[in-house]
Amino acid sequence: GCTFDGWRIDGSVYTELTDGLLDAIDGTTLTAEPVFTKNTAPGDQPGGDSGGTPGGSSEGGETPAPAEANPFIDVTEADYCYAPVLWAAAQGITRGKNAENTFIPGDTCTREEAVTFLWRAAGCPEPERTENPFTDMDETRWSYQAILWAAEQGITRGTDESGAHFSPYDTVNRAQIVTFLYRLAQAAAAAAERFEDVDSDAWYGAPVTWACDGGITAGANAEGTLFAPDDDCTRAQIVTFLYRYFVTPLTTAE
Repeated sequence: GCTFDGWRIDGSVYTELTDGLLDAIDGTTLTAEPVFTKNTAPGDQPGGDSGGTPGGSSEGGETPAPAEANPFIDVTEADYCYAPVLWAAAQGITRGKNAENTFIPGDTCTREEAVTFLWRAAGCPEPERTENPFTDMDETRWSYQAILWAAEQGITRGTDESGAHFSPYDTVNRAQIVTFLYRLAQAAAAAAERFEDVDSDAWYGAPVTWACDGGITAGANAEGTLFAPDDDCTRAQIVTFLYRYFVTPLTTAE
C-alpha cells in the first residue's frame, strides 16, 4: 500500500491546504499534485548514506558558519549540512518541504527537484529554447523552465537512448547530481580512480574525479574511500554539493 504525504505545490509538499496557504496563493494558477510514499518492509528500504547525521554521510571537511537566520526546525548547527541549507534557504533555492518549517534533510530528491535546485542556484536563467525535447514533460509542470534550461545547457540529456524522456519522478542518485554539476561547469577532467567503488571508465568517472579534486565531495564514508554512486542523493547532500560548487569548496578532508 501507500501513505498519503500531502500535496506538492511549486516544489514544496504541504500536509494540509490551510486557509493561510490558500490566501497566499490566491489569484495564482498552480498545480497541486498528490504525493504518496510506497510502504515497504524494513528490509526493502532503499540504500543510502547513513552516519548518524541528517541526510547521511557528513561528506567531510569544514564549512564556515552562515550569517543567515535558520528557518528550519530540523537542521541544527551540529549538522554537516547546516551552512549549505541556510545558504540555500537564503538564496531561495529551497523553501522547505511543508508549512511546518522543516527541510527534511534525509529525504531523497526526484530528478526534477534536483534540477530545479540547480537552476535556482544558477540564478533562474530564462531558457532560450522553446522546443521541449522530453515527451514526459510539458509546460504545465512547475519545473518546466528549469528542465528546459538544463536540457539547453546540456546538463541533462534524458534517461533513455533516444533522449525523449526526462523521468522527472525518478530519484536522483549521487552519480547523477555530480554529473549535472560537471556539465554545468563545462569541465573536462581526466577520469582517475579517487574512490574504490568508481571505475575510471564509468560514465560518471570523470565527473566524480572532478568533484573530488574540486572539493565538492569527500566521499560517502568516514575513510573517504567510497563515493556510493548509485545511492539515492539526499536533500542535505544535494544542497551541500551546490554550496561547495557555488560558494566554497572543501578545504579540509576527512
